[in-house]
Order: sequence, then C-alpha cells, then structure tokens
Amino acid sequence: MINNYGPLGKKTFSFAMKIVTLQKHLQADKREYALSKQLFEAGTSTGILIRQSFAAQSDREFLQKFYAAKEHCLQSIYWLDLLYQSNLIEKQEFQNLNKLALEIIKLISSSIRTKKKNIRK
Repeated sequence: MINNYGPLGKKTFSFAMKIVTLQKHLQADKREYALSKQLFEAGTSTGILIRQSFAAQSDREFLQKFYAAKEHCLQSIYWLDLLYQSNLIEKQEFQNLNKLALEIIKLISSSIRTKKKNIRK
C-alpha cells in the first residue's frame, strides 16, 4: 500500500509508525500524555498530508499540502526536542527521529522546488 506514494510516502509512513510506538511507550511507561499527543498529531499529520497531495485537484492545492506537511514535520522536531530536553526520551531515540524528520523536510522542500519549476514551464 505505501509503495504507491514513493520514497517520501515510505519515509513519512515509517516516521508515523515510529511516533505511534513512541507515544505508546511515553503513555504506558512514563505516564506522559500532553506532549506525546502533540507529537502524535504532528508526526502522523505529515504523512497523511503527503498522501492527500496525490488527490490534489490543482497544483496550488498540491503545494499547500506539501507546505502543511513541512510545517507538521517541523512541529514534530519541536515536540521531540521538548521531550528530549525534559528527559522523557533517550538521546539516541531523539537523534534517530530528529534525523528522519530532517530527511523528510529535505525531501518535501525538494519536491516543492521541483513542482514550482514544473509549474513555470
């Protein structure tokens, strides 16, 4: 199913799954609900916005979905940083998720640039 959405779709789905796993851990083991909910919303929204972009009815709508996905991914990094600085997640987990989020942002930014160039042609 996720193969239909290319490398970005695969990465955002993988990121969302890791966020879901982390949220479960934070809620069950750390009894942390507020920050993990914010992270869950931002981390899973990134992927759904990418998927929704495939149903966009215009180039403008496509770009809006990608910009929103980038914003949600940036929010995810914020929540991850807050969880790490609050000693709720380990350094390695923070670094791994942060690295993946930054890769996703780079892919989204590249896709936005490419789409804009193709629109101008």
